[in-house]
Amino acid sequence: MHHSSRQINSQPEEVEGRSSLFRMVLESVVSLAIAVILFRTFEAEGYMISTGSMAPSLLGYHKQVICPRCDFSFTYGVAYDESVSGNRFQAEDHAHGETLARAGQYATCPNCNTNSIDLTTVPRNEGDQLLVFKHAYYLKGPQRWSVVVFQNPMKPTQAYVKRVVGLPGEAVQVKDGDLYINGKIERKDLETQRAVRLLVYDQHYRPENDDFFQPRFIPVMNDSQNENEQAPGKRPAWVAQGDGFVFDATNDDPLSSSVQEQWSWVKYQHWMRQGGH
Repeated sequence: MHHSSRQINSQPEEVEGRSSLFRMVLESVVSLAIAVILFRTFEAEGYMISTGSMAPSLLGYHKQVICPRCDFSFTYGVAYDESVSGNRFQAEDHAHGETLARAGQYATCPNCNTNSIDLTTVPRNEGDQLLVFKHAYYLKGPQRWSVVVFQNPMKPTQAYVKRVVGLPGEAVQVKDGDLYINGKIERKDLETQRAVRLLVYDQHYRPENDDFFQPRFIPVMNDSQNENEQAPGKRPAWVAQGDGFVFDATNDDPLSSSVQEQWSWVKYQHWMRQGGH
């Protein structure tokens, strides 16, 4: 009888313990939700980038593509809404400002310019996400070249992510790709250049078995000669080796007194593929 009495008396204790645990979990969840709401309202908020205007530094909805000819990996911007035409957001070759996208889901490799790369089977990736401190400018004003998030004046619920180029009271002009502030060209410091630089060509990714591909780096004798103007029987000092070049000192003429002839160059030529050629 004593053992049965202990079982009967323990049931209310178990129910009370479960109730206390459930209440503790519920209070924790509610407190966390309130804290997140307050944090997003007054301190910081997360944003997802939807368009590719800041690519490749910040990516919107995109597809990660591998070129079938040179194996170079690049991003292709796509529409953030499946109901929007895929041609609305097109990837661009930023080095030349030329549209790479064609009608439908086709891309052009920015490295070797192979076009008509089919993207129908390539999955779409979401854009980058940012956590924005809302009161940053109470501590320090906006700086040129900084990345900022602001609301669309015509649609306050829509946020844009851009880079600051002009400050209050300045006259801004873009001329031949250069930024002018109050009539004076604005130069970027090294840190900013590294943040916004764009890759033009990667020598490590050269097409294999492509008769139409033209070499981008060509050794020459000096800056006034090309590979077709070199002296008979003499090779350039720079010799191609693998993905790079090595300097061949045996080609240097120690008797030469001309400063120009003491230099040997590797010239870069950016070939654009057009119509398969």
